[in-house]
Amino acid sequence: MRVLIIGGTGLTGLPIARRLAAAGHDIFIISRGELPQPQTFSAHYLKVDRFNTASLQYVLESVAPEIVIDQFAFSSAHIDQIASIHPVRHLVCSTAAVLGAGFNLDEKSALSPHGTAYLSGKRELEERAEECEAIVLRPAYLYGPGHHPLTVHGRDNGLAVRIRNGETIDLPGDGSLPLQPTYAEDYAAAVEAILDMPDPSPIYHIGGTPTTWKGWLQAVASASGAILLTREVPFEVLKEQSELFRDYFCHPLTITSSCLPEIKLTSLEEGTKSLVKWMDSQ
Repeated sequence: MRVLIIGGTGLTGLPIARRLAAAGHDIFIISRGELPQPQTFSAHYLKVDRFNTASLQYVLESVAPEIVIDQFAFSSAHIDQIASIHPVRHLVCSTAAVLGAGFNLDEKSALSPHGTAYLSGKRELEERAEECEAIVLRPAYLYGPGHHPLTVHGRDNGLAVRIRNGETIDLPGDGSLPLQPTYAEDYAAAVEAILDMPDPSPIYHIGGTPTTWKGWLQAVASASGAILLTREVPFEVLKEQSELFRDYFCHPLTITSSCLPEIKLTSLEEGTKSLVKWMDSQ
């Protein structure tokens, strides 16, 4: 089938494209051209800014994809852009953060009415997706080669080096706050499984094995061959220092799925080894 992936050279779009190309699909990748085009599989690369509606519409009509996988959607308008060409399947990436806080929340869980403009946009996107019969993907925190790892202060391209140099890494409180790292290749495997389903559900939660913030940083340290040194920082202090932590990670959240076929998850140990190997190559 003709598959169009918006954001197809990013953290999740690239492994999705690679998997679907291997399965025999004809892959078209839309990106802004800021990341290199991999040469390891066959795909058509189209340099288009999805915020340029006229250019995107021209490409959509020219390619006439049967499947659209949108990894770069932020509002209901982005649903409408794709709905206008009536693809057989339309998958759009949201985020588990729209749920707010809770443990083992499944696809029937209510959305939180609170949050940032980004989360408001994602909620509107999901509402419009339901009206247009698009499939919503809600991943937990995504990581893997191609994206720098998360700390409480944001993504840190020097985290492995700082850990090896014996620098102290900040923890939220005692580090027991839940975090659910989800390896990008596992997310791609879930997308492939969803496309194979004859009667898919409207929403899918995609999450790795839950751990804690301390467990996450310890895994990065182990993959870096170093000892993790940490400093416990009170939540209220971090909320003042880090907008990312205040808006997205200060509430405990883990997800589960009652709809997704079982897929083999990459262990945190193996996933962080791949991540650190990529970081060392940069």
